[in-house]
Amino acid sequence: SAAEILQNPRLLARYLKLTPEQVTTMQTLLKELQATVKPLREAQKDLYRAYHAELEEANPSACDVGAAAIALHENREKIKDAFEVFDQKFSAILTPEQLAKYEALKEAARLLGGGDE
Repeated sequence: SAAEILQNPRLLARYLKLTPEQVTTMQTLLKELQATVKPLREAQKDLYRAYHAELEEANPSACDVGAAAIALHENREKIKDAFEVFDQKFSAILTPEQLAKYEALKEAARLLGGGDE
């Protein structure tokens, strides 16, 4: 499926017929993405736990619950931003033909996934 190809760098490289230079650049970009996203995903677990702890208080404070929800949302936005930066940098190394295939693949994944996630 389109989502599987997008989530597997080897399949994506084959699908787009990337050159060896493009593959090397993609690997570098993926390492950058991983370095950014991994600590954010770790933080997300703690923020999620903190949010639910606030909700489960005997008398939850709307202010504290709201602050925890905002922290969770902001962290999620940072993860989304990191993927967008990767997407922009990766798109920039593609030929027009490759870019068209990549955009079509992303659109297919979006349609099949039923949203913008």
